[in-house]
Amino acid sequence: MTIDRAAFEAMIAENFAGEWDIFRETAVCFLDALEGNIKEFRQAFSTQDPEAMVRTSHRIKGEASLFHRPVVHGYFKEIEANARKGVLPSQQAFDEAEQGIRGLGQELRLVLTEEEKRSA
Repeated sequence: MTIDRAAFEAMIAENFAGEWDIFRETAVCFLDALEGNIKEFRQAFSTQDPEAMVRTSHRIKGEASLFHRPVVHGYFKEIEANARKGVLPSQQAFDEAEQGIRGLGQELRLVLTEEEKRSA
């Protein structure tokens, strides 16, 4: 996986006032909560619980938007909107959303690791 550094720097400038430390703290918090969020997302899906799906999808959607990931944001926006109507995602939509949020986690880990190496 390679990172588009220009896009990444633009995202940090826009969402984190150009402050790497603020970005890093936010990314670390996101990564620390990632597995718990995925577990909660899976639980809501497996129990077919629309209210839990709304809560979890809303939270993940907001976190993805911080990192300018419109595709991931879109997955969870659609899932949240449908869950509000009592309609839970298909297995395919669920899998795509989970893959998207996991991909964002991988990308953030890579960026943090690259930055640590550059700073060393």
